[in-house]
Amino acid sequence: MRSLSCCAQRPDDSLLVEFSRFCQPTEFRGVSQLCRMKYGPCVKPSKPDEPVTEGEKATFQLTPIA
Repeated sequence: MRSLSCCAQRPDDSLLVEFSRFCQPTEFRGVSQLCRMKYGPCVKPSKPDEPVTEGEKATFQLTPIA
C-alpha cells in the first residue's frame, strides 16, 4: 500500500505542510515502539500476528514544505 498524502495551508499563509498517513503495519508498530519508549509500558504495541491497534491506525506525520 502507498501512503496517503495531501497539502494544507494555514489561513495566514505562514506554513505549508504535507500530511502523510501510514499504511503499513510495520510503520504503525514502529511508532508504537517510539511512544512506548517515551510514555512507558502503558503503551502496548500490537504483535506481528495481531491486528494493529486503533491508536496505531491513527498514526500520521506532518512535514513542512519549503
